[in-house]
Amino acid sequence: MDTYKFLKDLTIGEGTDCIKVRITREWEIRSINNKYVTAKNYLLLDEEGTQIQATPMESRQIPMFTKNLKVGEVYIISTYNVANAYPMYRPVPGELVIKFHDTTKSTKLYDISISAIPMYKFQMTDFEKARTKAGETVNLMDVVGKLIEVTEMQATKNGKKKIDIILANERDDKMRITLWENQARAFLECNAEYNKTNVFVVVTGTSAKDLQGDIVLWSSYSTQYFFNIDHPDVVELKKNYKIEEDLIPAIVPFIKTKQQAMAQNIERVKIAQLFEATVPNGEKTVSFTCEATVTGINLERGWYYIGCNQCLKTMPPSLICDRCTQQTSPTPLFTVKVVVKDSTSQTTFTLFEKYVRMIIKVSAEHLLNNDKNASQDVIPPVLNNIMGRTYVFKLTLNEKNTVQKLKGYTVTDVLEEITNEDPVPAAPETVDQSQEINLDNAEQLKDGIQKKRKLQMQEQNSSISDATTKHEPGLQATGDNNNNAESGHPTPTSVPHSTTTAGNDDAERRDKRQK
Repeated sequence: MDTYKFLKDLTIGEGTDCIKVRITREWEIRSINNKYVTAKNYLLLDEEGTQIQATPMESRQIPMFTKNLKVGEVYIISTYNVANAYPMYRPVPGELVIKFHDTTKSTKLYDISISAIPMYKFQMTDFEKARTKAGETVNLMDVVGKLIEVTEMQATKNGKKKIDIILANERDDKMRITLWENQARAFLECNAEYNKTNVFVVVTGTSAKDLQGDIVLWSSYSTQYFFNIDHPDVVELKKNYKIEEDLIPAIVPFIKTKQQAMAQNIERVKIAQLFEATVPNGEKTVSFTCEATVTGINLERGWYYIGCNQCLKTMPPSLICDRCTQQTSPTPLFTVKVVVKDSTSQTTFTLFEKYVRMIIKVSAEHLLNNDKNASQDVIPPVLNNIMGRTYVFKLTLNEKNTVQKLKGYTVTDVLEEITNEDPVPAAPETVDQSQEINLDNAEQLKDGIQKKRKLQMQEQNSSISDATTKHEPGLQATGDNNNNAESGHPTPTSVPHSTTTAGNDDAERRDKRQK
């Protein structure tokens, strides 16, 4: 009886032992113009249920392996290399990949032993667990659900094409999945599969993205679709799901984000309309949404204050919070007054810690602890990068705005950024530059940092009032801040030279991108 090496026993180096595997999936990576196949990948599965990614070492070898290896078939494969797996976007867990080369041999099997290797294996992830993995990029996830909605093809501002689909599990928990470019086209080509009742689909190779509180799964190059297959996870979902014979997945123009759905009943206004807003009878405040572009940062009162790490109120000079009964510590917290404009006018919006962190993914404490030169009159580069960008802000106006007509407004949510949407990086080994920084492990300030901030805090307390309950009257930006009106978006990895405006360097970079 022939002997084969199990995939779990492979080690880095030249593989001379035979492996007996089924090709369960294959996918291609194409050139930017979509004309050429630049790489091809396979998923191999053995009798023990171990999976491994495999790929030809050189693009010229792709036609040979395309001819010799077919999805669903079982092969004896020998003479190959074993290497380290890509560090990111792995379709299956594991530290190794197989590299095929010119002398790799494959023999197709036809005997009854091939039935010992199943046709499918997935890295199934529950929707709830998937939401906890936003920002994680090492291993991709597979999900299964009942198909509820499919959007028409949409084009983003940078020309990328996408569709969104909605899946539901047996608890009627719904998950939105964004499919990009070729993966979107591939799904739409399956319309005969999903244009019927009770469609259950497995979607492979996804990663979770936190789009300002709305957790969405994004496709990758390895994303594929399996409709109503005979697989334990699909069978179990069908068994537990309430079957509706007449339910066919809906085709919709687009799917609203969580923030868009929440804000749909709030009036959208221009900046000039804010100046004339009134509070309804019997109410103390009124809320609006406003789409505006950040053109500067007003440093009249700095960009942070020293607050309580529990209630977020401004700390008194004693550094002991008089509002909290539990032990607290002084913590730097954002209070950023941005100059914004739209087609009608210009004003200032004030964003506090939660909403600044929502945009730049880093806390004020982190910035101060990691930059010895940080001060109230110098904008950190990461904060400076928001200039030139457009957001939909939710604003809450009170008497200071509606009666006293003070033209400065407090942001109570950042609903979305109006910007280009990009799919996951172009290759498995590409680093995701937009990866979030994990700042959830809040600690007390170190003694040295506390002493440094104490003097700054005592100065601020004379001018900064309660940061979360009092509305800070805004001032029109003056001086260089007004020069930002025509600046473009800084590139994600660039560090602007200007500390108060998106300067000429950013405009030059924008012009180059447009060319």
